[in-house]
Amino acid sequence: MMAQLRNLFKRSTPEIKPSVVGKNEIAWAESRLYNAQFPKYNPDELIGRKGHKIYKQMMLDEQVKAVVRFKRDAITSREIIFVMPNINSHSQAPGGEDHDRIQLYEEMIRKTKGSFVDGMNYVLMAMYQGFSLTEKIFDVFDSIDGKPFVGLKELVPKPFDTFEFYTDKFGQITKTIQTLDNEEQIIDLDRFIYYVQNPEFDRHYGQSDLREAYRSWYSKDVIIRLYNQFLERFAGGFVVGKPTQGASLVAGTPDYNAMIAAMNNIQNQTSILLPHNIELDIERPATTDQYERAIQLHDLQIAKSLLIPTLLGITPQATNSGGGFAQANTQLEAFLWTLDADASRLEEAMNEQVFEPLNKLNFADGIGPLMKFKAISDTKKMEIVKSWQELVTSGAVEASDTDEHHLRELLEFPHKGEPLKLKPEIGEPTSPPEAKKSVRGPVEDTNTKRVNNAAFSRATKRVSFAVIERKANKIEDNSVIRVESRFGDMVSDMAARIEEEKWGTPAAPVAGITSVDFNAKLKNKARKAIEDALNEAWALGVQHSRTELSSARKQQFNIDMARIAEVAAVFLLPRSVRA
Repeated sequence: MMAQLRNLFKRSTPEIKPSVVGKNEIAWAESRLYNAQFPKYNPDELIGRKGHKIYKQMMLDEQVKAVVRFKRDAITSREIIFVMPNINSHSQAPGGEDHDRIQLYEEMIRKTKGSFVDGMNYVLMAMYQGFSLTEKIFDVFDSIDGKPFVGLKELVPKPFDTFEFYTDKFGQITKTIQTLDNEEQIIDLDRFIYYVQNPEFDRHYGQSDLREAYRSWYSKDVIIRLYNQFLERFAGGFVVGKPTQGASLVAGTPDYNAMIAAMNNIQNQTSILLPHNIELDIERPATTDQYERAIQLHDLQIAKSLLIPTLLGITPQATNSGGGFAQANTQLEAFLWTLDADASRLEEAMNEQVFEPLNKLNFADGIGPLMKFKAISDTKKMEIVKSWQELVTSGAVEASDTDEHHLRELLEFPHKGEPLKLKPEIGEPTSPPEAKKSVRGPVEDTNTKRVNNAAFSRATKRVSFAVIERKANKIEDNSVIRVESRFGDMVSDMAARIEEEKWGTPAAPVAGITSVDFNAKLKNKARKAIEDALNEAWALGVQHSRTELSSARKQQFNIDMARIAEVAAVFLLPRSVRA
């Protein structure tokens, strides 16, 4: 009996259905009317009634243009940085592989034709068009070290109203057609940045941000026309003609007809001679601000439809609202917060459609830098830094070089260099070393101190810069002569071999030149001349370093330069000759 009761209240085991991973869509998204013969129409009914030019016409309104440009520039005016997506396997600090890749893309952005910000503005034309198609032009560039790479040459906007999309019943784009001047061509969307604004309304055509502002824009446009008529009608007053007391004016008489004709033609410069029994009065209407108030109201509604606060200086302030500097800052922070979604969507579109394809073309592992916007306000920056500090202090995260590098980029600090430290002078009292904890790792020695300005000034007076310069110039002159001679031998040998082998003639086809190289022995001699020049310069530096250190210590000072020499060799050897 108890077992039956337990089974009665026992929770049923849910049925596990087969996995749907990798399956195609099953729910239809588009009408079967859209197939290979009929493109999908733009569902924006305003475009359907007024045509594609309606939003461009709205952009001619001073308030619409101001708020749209303000919202757009609040996104694209942020400084961009490049970050690596996988910071655990690479180092983004200077000298690391990731840093070199980031520097490569920064150089690419500088070489992009025109302004890269203008290119992002082309993409954000979707804010008032609904969607945008911006063609991306790739080209081959030379990097800083002379190696070729594929980079972004230019971003070119295309007229959105010339494109139509063909979709299947699941809503997937099967074909894109551009029609212009009665000519059609099939478009490869991979060649474009395809950006959709408000995709929740339509995933292919989107919806313009100006759609909600149309009612206020239209009402404002009508009010301005009526206001102009009002000003024209009553600017000079309303003229009234009436007979004097005891006189009469009979319709149809010559005097009546003359008065009607004269009053119909009255202008600012008009003069008129009246009969003795007729007088003219000018009636002026009472001053009214109803038109101005109505225009300001619709300006506020236009800004409201685009989520622009009223205290930012680009919209009329409501008459019944107060506010000051603190309130304006609060509204600005709230406004920037509302833009985070649009900024993130633009980041994702640029990374997915521009930088990730470039990463696959340029790097064997396909991993490369991605674009990221910096925080636009100091408040946002300090919030990020404060949160990071709290996490490190609490032990929730462990600080690393990549964290510091990212924060320096965020705060626009230069890359961290080596601190200048100097051991205590002879006879200077020292305190016992104390271990000091650091979230960055190694223990610091409190006996060391940073070089102050006075010590640095004394050191510069001791150093014989003129002597060092004279010796360095002599080494440079002699080295140039030796290296030039070695390269001359290589070129002369190459010319003789070309003439002897008759390369480039029918006897020796041009194809044979692809395997030609300089003589190995002569190449080694040239390399040896360059290495000798670098070693002479290194020896000069070591000699004067010993002298200056001994002079500063007032005693003979010996330094084991073996480790420093090894580091220098690692640095100089791969940079001396690359051919």
